[in-house]
Amino acid sequence: AFKGVLAIVCRDLEAMQTLKMNNNDIPTSWAKELAVGLSKNHFLVHLDLSGNPFDVEGMKALARGLKEKPLESLVLTGNDLGAAGAKVAMEIQTQTLKIANNNLKREGAEAVAAGLHHNQTLVELDLAQNALGAEGMQAVSLALLNNSVLQVISLDS
Repeated sequence: AFKGVLAIVCRDLEAMQTLKMNNNDIPTSWAKELAVGLSKNHFLVHLDLSGNPFDVEGMKALARGLKEKPLESLVLTGNDLGAAGAKVAMEIQTQTLKIANNNLKREGAEAVAAGLHHNQTLVELDLAQNALGAEGMQAVSLALLNNSVLQVISLDS
């Protein structure tokens, strides 16, 4: 049933500005279909896909669908992205990136830190509830020394 709704959403996605599809159990295969629809959209500014279990391949597909389409906000909270998914998320052009509660740990913090060295669009970053640890927090802190764009960062445990 949901896959039929996804097909309709993708068809009508071209002019949509805000898309909230949080907590819909979107698997990787559907994330790939959604990415195709997103690639045709030139107006989307807010995308919320939090609480969906797609893996790093789904993230890569979404990144391809959003390539050169800057967002104001991308919410991927609670998707269990891990380090590989965080690395891909950091490549997406957005002003606000919420990747809280994604099991990032130290490796994910290091991926985020590497992304912060190159990212010149991100103004707000939510890394809360990711068990970054002391080494992960240090990696992110050091990356902030080379990033003059980021204004808000959430690191709550």
